[in-house]
Amino acid sequence: MTEEYLETYEGEQEYEEAETPSPAPVPEEMLNLPVQFTFTLAAEEVSMMEFARVTQGYFLDSNIDLNGEVEIKVNGKKYGTGRLIQIGHRIGVQVEQWPSGE
Repeated sequence: MTEEYLETYEGEQEYEEAETPSPAPVPEEMLNLPVQFTFTLAAEEVSMMEFARVTQGYFLDSNIDLNGEVEIKVNGKKYGTGRLIQIGHRIGVQVEQWPSGE
């Protein structure tokens, strides 16, 4: 992925210093429960014939818009949306829509 498609943050230190709102209150006994995040960039439907051709090394053309919306799921349920960003040499998701918890 190239910088022309993604918003780039020069350093992780700069990114980590960004202000974040306080999280929604969570009961003390639940704070250590695992939560799984899933980031969905696209969903494609293909024919069974194309599916049968897929092997290791096969190229899937997904037509993903690198500036498009990323669906954020929490434990399998849609929870919010975001956009892809580049943080140093890594890719991240910047949250754009998230429940307020109020």
